[in-house]
Amino acid sequence: KEGGGENDGMKDGLEDGEQETTSNTTRLDEIAELPGWGPKSSQNLADTIQFVATNGVPLSKFIYSLGIRHVGSHTSKLIASSYGNVTSFLNDLDDANKNYDEKQKDDDDNVENEYVPFVRLVGSAAGKGGGDDSKIESVEGVKGIGPVVISSLLSFSKEDALIKAAKDLANVVRIYD
Repeated sequence: KEGGGENDGMKDGLEDGEQETTSNTTRLDEIAELPGWGPKSSQNLADTIQFVATNGVPLSKFIYSLGIRHVGSHTSKLIASSYGNVTSFLNDLDDANKNYDEKQKDDDDNVENEYVPFVRLVGSAAGKGGGDDSKIESVEGVKGIGPVVISSLLSFSKEDALIKAAKDLANVVRIYD
């Protein structure tokens, strides 16, 4: 067997059900020994993992779990209700990553062709008609979603590693609307 790395035991545990149980018990024991943790805390963690694996999570909790700055539990519910499903949300993050240029938001000359990120949140009138009303900062969209949240979503969307992690998580956890 090649490698010999410390993760080999985890791979072995996933290949054999009996080893997996032993490996998981060992991990729980290790977690219980961490500062601030104990047997009850590690068991609660195991129970939560099992619950999520069995039942999945709502889209709002998935969005909240991404740790996007200025997106708390209430804001994540607003975002989730605007998107309805994880695919639409992740697609908009991808679109913002590919299409939004920070210089664009300060350029008043090319308003007609301006890409507007997160149009579901900022409103369909964003970027149309020129003048101050065309700026993301002043567009009325989802009540409770303002320029600070949009800016945070843009910052998150520019981090390829975070987008990849969000997609990977969405592929292993059932996310319901």
